[in-house]
Amino acid sequence: VLLLGLGLREFSLTPAVLPRVRRLIRSLTLAQARSVAARCLRLATADEVDAFLHRALVEAAPEAARA
Repeated sequence: VLLLGLGLREFSLTPAVLPRVRRLIRSLTLAQARSVAARCLRLATADEVDAFLHRALVEAAPEAARA
């Protein structure tokens, strides 16, 4: 989500994670991903970013977070 929000449009993934990542990307709008990225850029530490990304993922796409 963070990389998508920052503008990355091509990803290199192993086949095993591809279905999960596709579900996640399809469950979000680009505006949501950009909002997540903007919030992450305002956080002070990597731990804060990690915690925020986990919460954002669970809220936006709970089925993708569980899989």
